[in-house]
Amino acid sequence: MTFWRYHPQPLDLDISCEHIAAALRCLHATLAQVSAALQAKLPSYVDELSSVSALLRDAKRLSALPSEDRHLLIRVFDRLWERLNAASLAGTHVAIHGSPHPYNVLLVDGTPRFIDFETTCTGPVEWDLAHTSADTVDHYSGAVNTQLLETCRDLVRVKTAAWCWADVHRGDLREHAETHLAYLKEMFADR
Repeated sequence: MTFWRYHPQPLDLDISCEHIAAALRCLHATLAQVSAALQAKLPSYVDELSSVSALLRDAKRLSALPSEDRHLLIRVFDRLWERLNAASLAGTHVAIHGSPHPYNVLLVDGTPRFIDFETTCTGPVEWDLAHTSADTVDHYSGAVNTQLLETCRDLVRVKTAAWCWADVHRGDLREHAETHLAYLKEMFADR
């Protein structure tokens, strides 16, 4: 359990992509200052993807997901995993947030701040960027491998679909599960 200072958020919170990109770049610069010894103790983002792979292969945990859709997600995951292994070299990985999606951003004194650092890991910055909008990436000032970014984006969609289907009866997770699955079916069904 962690405790955070409460910062009330406006109901119509809309942080510009320029501000999110600048905040993420600042976060990456700060994480780059983490000692090599501490960074070596961080998990790899691959650990999370291994958990996704195991979940996809667990028909019982994904019982709400039709079997043919689960098998599609497995095929897509395996194909993307191969692409990722070819494009993401472990020697280039740095400390990253791991999941800087919009639900993990608060506005504090007019500045975006990231929360929920339990996903902090090592990986390519493209993994973090894959959790943000295309407009945010356009405003990110660091070097970005666009092919790796697209592979990471699709893996984030598979991850999100799998986790949402595993808990589909809670809150708005069905909507997220169906949205990500529909996108993946459209993009990968014929491949």
